[in-house]
Amino acid sequence: GEALRRRAAEAPLCVVLDDAHAVDEVILDALEYAALAEMKIPIWICALGRGAFERARPTWGERAGRKGWIRLGALDPASASELCRRLLLPAEDVPAVAIERLIAWAQGIPGLLIELVRSLKRAGFVRRTPNGATFYVATSELDRVPDLPIAEWVAHRDIEGLTPALRSYARLLALLGSHAAIVDVEGILKRLDQHGLSDEIAVDAGVGAHRLVALGILVQRAPGLVAFRRAIVRDVLAREVPSMWSRRVHAAAFEHFCDAIDMPEEQRLAAIGLHASGAQLNAEAKMAFTALAERARARHMYMDAELFYDRAINLSTEPHLNLQRGRGLMRCRLGRYDDALADFAVAYEMAVNQGDTTGTIEILLDEAMALDWMGRHATSAQKTEAAVALARERELTPAIEARLILSVGRSAHRRSSEVEAVESLEKAAERAVMVGDDGYETLVIALLMLGFIYQGLGRLDDAAGALELAIALCELHGDTIHLGPALSNRALLCACRGDTEGMLADYQRVFALGRALGQRELEVISQYNLGESFYLMDDLETAAPYIERAIEVDSRGTGGEARAVVLLLRARFLLYQGDERAAREEALKIRRREAAARESGHEDALLAPSEDVLCSMIELATRDAADAEWDALEDRSLSVSIGQERIEVLEARGLWALRRGRIKEAQKYLERALGEASRIPNVMAARVRRRLADPPMTGANRE
Repeated sequence: GEALRRRAAEAPLCVVLDDAHAVDEVILDALEYAALAEMKIPIWICALGRGAFERARPTWGERAGRKGWIRLGALDPASASELCRRLLLPAEDVPAVAIERLIAWAQGIPGLLIELVRSLKRAGFVRRTPNGATFYVATSELDRVPDLPIAEWVAHRDIEGLTPALRSYARLLALLGSHAAIVDVEGILKRLDQHGLSDEIAVDAGVGAHRLVALGILVQRAPGLVAFRRAIVRDVLAREVPSMWSRRVHAAAFEHFCDAIDMPEEQRLAAIGLHASGAQLNAEAKMAFTALAERARARHMYMDAELFYDRAINLSTEPHLNLQRGRGLMRCRLGRYDDALADFAVAYEMAVNQGDTTGTIEILLDEAMALDWMGRHATSAQKTEAAVALARERELTPAIEARLILSVGRSAHRRSSEVEAVESLEKAAERAVMVGDDGYETLVIALLMLGFIYQGLGRLDDAAGALELAIALCELHGDTIHLGPALSNRALLCACRGDTEGMLADYQRVFALGRALGQRELEVISQYNLGESFYLMDDLETAAPYIERAIEVDSRGTGGEARAVVLLLRARFLLYQGDERAAREEALKIRRREAAARESGHEDALLAPSEDVLCSMIELATRDAADAEWDALEDRSLSVSIGQERIEVLEARGLWALRRGRIKEAQKYLERALGEASRIPNVMAARVRRRLADPPMTGANRE
């Protein structure tokens, strides 16, 4: 202490003491002595420790010139979420519900959260995707949290003072799950007594719960309903139970809940599944988890559904087609497309081997959907064609027929055949309405796609009607996975109608949904569409960061360069800015990638026809192209361009002529672009008018 005082007398001194709860008494006394008020020296001592430190030395520092205790509680939800996401890196697109579960287990305590995530990583819960590009969290395994030394320490601190009788009762409650109703505990104890197994528990159910609440081990959630205050305490107590006794308790609980017919069915199924599994009654547990998975799927609770499907699969002695397919569908909605395709492959092989043609068609349509979401449009179309071929001589249910027509329409849209796409999608929507609940998802997808395509065909009122209905249905069903694309398409409609505020509001919701669902594609879509919209509105300063953000996020998803269509937007932006060299370099980069993709047979990496027109536009606009080349491009654009892309091609031709001093020719094509803008819903008309009003266009004509 004296040495510290002498050092502080020479210059102000700061001392930071970590893990103060573990520090020797002599050191603590020396620090307190150095800070005595009467010495009046400039020293500041910060001691960091657990709550045990304050309990052990409540008067420590009282003789100092100034003393204060700062008690740090749990992190607020937003801070805990941000910490958890950072700890889970390099996994990035983690669903919010998974983050919430980890935070709940650690109760928002930073130290526990850090140890939990580190342990999850060591146990292999954070995995590399099959293509090696990114990482993900194995959400289906989060209920199997590995042992943590710090958790053991925290739990034993809480329960070390329990009497043997209370500790046995607490172990019983730990086996019953996250919470327990006293009436159920009484019923389970009665079953144990009937089997001569109640000697282990010497406490009345109600009295034991009351005592554990008073000791802070349990909390009362409602009259007659208790839960463990700390999940880690429950986990540690459950692990203390000998395996034989654990199976007996679970067996008694299984019998009790099988007879609890007045209990809410979903709650009852969850209890049956838990205890049948614990009692090694695998067939009964599998039935319960399958039913729970189907219920969660119907409510669009994808992570819960995946977890229950996974449990049912793990309890099966051999692969089960519907379980594999169901888990694949949920993994697809969680953004785990490669894992989903692996499940579909297993289900497909089973369907083929069983001669189940209808099942085979359904799985082909599942694969087509997943591949489309991955941007692998060519392979998706091949799956659709295979399903169509199988369906030619097969009578399908109305629901499957509607799905098939939807998939055909989606393929037509991806190859820029919009009129053909509308015909199929409208038919799919009509069939889906007739089917009822089984056609819900087909109806919503058809509506949100029609809401996009109608805009390019000038049918804005039809687009608004389709999108409003799609959004209303999604919100009614709690269907966030389809709500994102529907909002994105409505944002485009807002832009066409000049409602910038509405556009921004919808894209902000899309971005938030993407983060909550762990769907990187929704984040890319929101940033891409914002960048493109502001670019077309001639607000380049606002557009630029959105375009670069879209490229950055997409690059993280691919593990390399962003997809060609995303890079194409940057090239269009550069061309409009007048940076022809940079725009041409981007276009050439895209063409080189396409050539490599063709050579390796990766058709999914090729631009769609409408996108190819825009890339060709850049190539022509950055060199001395011939009129015949521009005329040929215009013909292609007339055939495959979507919405205002046709205006963009004509404008680019006009600006190309303007930059080469061919004013009369520039005026001709800019006026043609403005004419197209009068027919096609767009946001470009104002910028084309500004170009026509520029001095070079209004001055003397020259060639």
